[in-house]
Amino acid sequence: MFKSKHFWIQIVLIMLMFGAGWYFYDRLPEVITIHRNINGIADGFQNKSFLTAFLIPIITLVILVAMKVIPCFDPRKEKYQQFQSTYEIIQTVILAIFAYFYGVSILLNLDPSWSITSFALFGIWMMLVCIGNYLPKVKRNYFVGIKTPWTLHDEENWNKTHRLWGICYFLLGISLIINAYFQFLLVGHLILMFVVLIFPMLYSYWFSVQKKRK
Repeated sequence: MFKSKHFWIQIVLIMLMFGAGWYFYDRLPEVITIHRNINGIADGFQNKSFLTAFLIPIITLVILVAMKVIPCFDPRKEKYQQFQSTYEIIQTVILAIFAYFYGVSILLNLDPSWSITSFALFGIWMMLVCIGNYLPKVKRNYFVGIKTPWTLHDEENWNKTHRLWGICYFLLGISLIINAYFQFLLVGHLILMFVVLIFPMLYSYWFSVQKKRK
């Protein structure tokens, strides 16, 4: 693990987050915005403290430790060796997204005139496109990926379902960028996101049924 370049990139990301929090702490307002509604309007506030200023870096660190430990408890932990590099890239992407949104949250607290919409869409787009690109390479396990009864008990089902899921994630990410420019109805986009999450699971079941009929 310590020899992996991705491990050190992850450590650097964590250090940058805590470093940014420490550097900008005195410049942050006494009341910090911690949440914005769907229209980008601030509607959640907390008095500035160590916890509120460093909450995202702390959560990110906990997530990183969890992602490192989880494979040890997976009944198929030997599978992780088959997609170790992919798993590390997914970890790095997730941490990078948290670091990105932490930077955005600091920026918006320092200058509330900025709009969060474009920042949020770009961040989600990066995550969906990157993870969607690597999902098909994830091997069958109990923690990472689409875990339906049909994918967990059939290697071919797992592979085909995750290939489809990767394509769906990639297309959803592209649609977010299009939405940023053309401002489609948000409700329609939420429906699309729901379909992207549900459709691969339905496909997993359909593939299982079709395979049994052969």
